[in-house]
Amino acid sequence: MSVPAKNMAYDHAAYLAVLTTGGQLSGASGKVGYAAFTTMLLKSVQINLVTAGTAADAKTLFIVRQGTATTTTVLKTDTAAVGGANYAQTTTLSAGDSCYVAKGADATEVGQASFELVIAGGANVTA
Repeated sequence: MSVPAKNMAYDHAAYLAVLTTGGQLSGASGKVGYAAFTTMLLKSVQINLVTAGTAADAKTLFIVRQGTATTTTVLKTDTAAVGGANYAQTTTLSAGDSCYVAKGADATEVGQASFELVIAGGANVTA
């Protein structure tokens, strides 16, 4: 059975609420991500270094468009110092698109990544 979807007035609470999600980046080539269930705006990505590794390790934000090639944006390269940064985004994700942060090959470094998203006004949501 399919779940009915509808769109609502632009000021409905579903379009005003901010969704935050994320997770831990650990191990060699660790990653954390999110898949859009409707049209959404990716407002920011927060990346924190929790445990310093033995070398500089790149953190890369990937946007995977449904049915097309991957669009890649490099965010930053961490040094061995503990720190973090927030990156403002203006990226629209369509239903089925994904975004994720992947770290490099330093297996000793541990980090966190989080995403701030909102549902685009007028986008279909579950009824």
